[in-house]
Amino acid sequence: MKDSLRKFWASRWRWPVVIGVVLTMLVGISLGVRRARSNGANDVPLYTVTRGPITISMTESGAIQSREKEIVRNQVEGRSTVIWVCEEGKMVTTNDLLIELDASRFTTQRSEQQIVVENAEAALLQSHEKLAIVSNEADSAVQAAEMKFKFANLDRTKYDQGEYPAARQQAEADLTMAREEQKRAADKLDWSRKLERDGFITRSEMEADELELTRRQLTVASTQSKLDVLNRFEYPQKKEQLVSDVYQAEMTLKRERRKAAANLIQAESEERAKQSEFERQKTRMEKVEFQIAHCRIYAPTNGMAVYASTVRASRRGGGDPLQAGQDIWEHQELIYIPASGDMVATVKFQEASLTKLRKGLPARIRVDALPNSLFHGRLSKIGVMPDSANAWMNPDLKLYECEFEIDDEIDTLRPGMSCQVEVLVAEYEDAVFVPVQCVVQVRDVPTLFVATALGTQQRAVDLGLDNNRMVRVLKGVQPGETVLLAPPLETASVSREGGSSNAPPSAAGGKP
Repeated sequence: MKDSLRKFWASRWRWPVVIGVVLTMLVGISLGVRRARSNGANDVPLYTVTRGPITISMTESGAIQSREKEIVRNQVEGRSTVIWVCEEGKMVTTNDLLIELDASRFTTQRSEQQIVVENAEAALLQSHEKLAIVSNEADSAVQAAEMKFKFANLDRTKYDQGEYPAARQQAEADLTMAREEQKRAADKLDWSRKLERDGFITRSEMEADELELTRRQLTVASTQSKLDVLNRFEYPQKKEQLVSDVYQAEMTLKRERRKAAANLIQAESEERAKQSEFERQKTRMEKVEFQIAHCRIYAPTNGMAVYASTVRASRRGGGDPLQAGQDIWEHQELIYIPASGDMVATVKFQEASLTKLRKGLPARIRVDALPNSLFHGRLSKIGVMPDSANAWMNPDLKLYECEFEIDDEIDTLRPGMSCQVEVLVAEYEDAVFVPVQCVVQVRDVPTLFVATALGTQQRAVDLGLDNNRMVRVLKGVQPGETVLLAPPLETASVSREGGSSNAPPSAAGGKP
């Protein structure tokens, strides 16, 4: 109970009120001391403990709202200016114009963005053509390198298996023919020498045969030399050259393939980059078009248009009314369109009162605009998180929004009407109760000061619920006993925060 009392007063009192109450307490203590010194205890106000019926209820102000409604929000990003708004309370149908916002800045952005999109599209087309050219060039270069490599292999095979064997065979044949001719020339010379000795031919004819033999010998030596050069020098050199040509052609083919792959990758990367840039600029263009389209806000359904600012004002949230020339923000609620005729009353309760609330509690609802009417309802929803609308005014004030369903069907109720909701927490036909100001906390225990024949007696009590005026006493006093309406404050416990803990029992809610 101590923690609940502390939270209650911390959330309800503001600093000016605290200072005023402290000053009042100091003045009251001073006057009480003077009265006790001058007139004795007979002047202290008393109250007789009462037994009878008591109703535990809480009353708070709220507003009438539609149970189900379509919320029209601003979808334009940033801050926008309202240039036209439909009349509040007007009955609208689907696709009726509700609000028109200033779209001039988006119109300018659209013109500029259109140029950017066209440039991006041209760059994308250029990248497509460049990719095709690079691909064609790569195919041609690789094909040429493949043909060069193939021809180099053919040249090597042709020399090994064709040209060299043919050249060697020809050289060997020439050598054989030269040797045969040398032999014939030698035989002829022997025969000429015999004929010259016998006198059948002249010496000059014999010398001609000797010269012919010498010529044939030189031809054999030359032919043998050509065969040796072919086998020892020309063949190894040509073979090494052809092997090198094959290797160089193979390396060229690999380079062309890698170069072609690199060029293709670069061209494809540039194409993807241009494609992404085009899509990004196109998306920005669509976003600008979306902003322009949503500068004209249409009704999503049939119903009556109610300004959200009016509802916020009825909930004590304040704010400027929705009107032409007003600046609004993205996702801001602008207009409510009730979707049905069922109404609810929305009320905010302090966190100290939540212990008394539960779903289904009955309530009596009075509407300021209908002073002669009384409506009945029941608690249907209790807020889970506190409302932060007024947190900047008092961070310690925690208010939870609750909804009450209205059982009566009244066509005169309109969203945004102010109302008073009285929640009936409990009703007791036979209960003992005293005013809440009679109770103080003494060492964190609820205490009454009972006036007896022997003087004032301090007595601990068990408390139940209260209605902010009277608190139910479960144990500790009897009906007919008298208690002090102004108990001595100097006996009250001092809380850990340094303040007095003689708070009304309503702060803790009490026992049923």
